[in-house]
Amino acid sequence: MSIPVRLLFALITLLLLAPACTRAPVDDYDLVDPATISPEADPSPTPPQTTTEPATSPEAAASSLLAAWRAGDRAEAAKVASSPAVDFIFTLEPGPTQSRGCDQVQALRDCAFRYGDSLLRLKIGQSGAGWIVQQAESF
Repeated sequence: MSIPVRLLFALITLLLLAPACTRAPVDDYDLVDPATISPEADPSPTPPQTTTEPATSPEAAASSLLAAWRAGDRAEAAKVASSPAVDFIFTLEPGPTQSRGCDQVQALRDCAFRYGDSLLRLKIGQSGAGWIVQQAESF
């Protein structure tokens, strides 16, 4: 009985490579002691800052954030907005805005403002009994 050359080659290759594909036991790995990891090396994201004074309405949250931004007051902005929203809006040059209204999008209010030649969009959600700006973006 003759075995085709290709089948024989495949079997030999499989026998030679199979040991390389096995997984080593966990004991063979160099494990890191979690106690030796410094807090600076922690890859987990920082949770958003908690606002201190949620606004009474979505419009009031947007208005308060924009007023604080124009005044250059990050601490005041943080009272009605999440850290990512505050960080984003403070990357923009303060300037006049014109409200284009708010739409209900699921549990959020999506408020648009004309800002120069761009559109500034604030996503505002409920926080307890009040409202906070959760996200800001421009395009």
